[in-house]
Amino acid sequence: MRHVALDFHQIPRRCGRIYAAHVRLMVRLLPLLRRLAAPCAGSSHGEGASSVARIRSVHPGQWTDDLFVMLSPLARLLAVGIRNVADDNGVFEWNAVKLKMQLLPMDSCAVVELLAELVKFEQVYPYESGGKKFGIIRNFRRWQRPKKPKAYYPLPPEPFPGCDGLISPELSISSGSVSNPSGAFVVEV
Repeated sequence: MRHVALDFHQIPRRCGRIYAAHVRLMVRLLPLLRRLAAPCAGSSHGEGASSVARIRSVHPGQWTDDLFVMLSPLARLLAVGIRNVADDNGVFEWNAVKLKMQLLPMDSCAVVELLAELVKFEQVYPYESGGKKFGIIRNFRRWQRPKKPKAYYPLPPEPFPGCDGLISPELSISSGSVSNPSGAFVVEV
């Protein structure tokens, strides 16, 4: 048996037809593979958003917040976890099944009841926009300061207490970030 070592640059000359056919096949398959992978990249956060959870820090002041300490342990865990799936305004999809699978998959708990507890103790506020349910986290922009904020979900129709300094989803998606000269994020109402 004879072994022939081929240099990488010799492949097109020696196997020109096979190589060219392989390249044509890969070029045709690439768009199909991208389309198949696109739903996995995430459409759960609305148009152009990522379903990958965001890295968030927990401010030490959170643990001594009067209303936060009144929550049950699982409700506190859910409140902290919701920050990871919320956009940079603290807005998230109000979907108990999705939240359960993303944040508490192995815990025996009713996320609907935990969300009701979060509402009762003013940690989140539910609202509807465009026929879909969303929630917004109280004081989110007070404790979280993303460098390049992006808003993927619609803002609530009326302001909730502790939910100020929000950015408009249309402005953040189209231009990256919006700020005034003082550096504070603004929204026109």
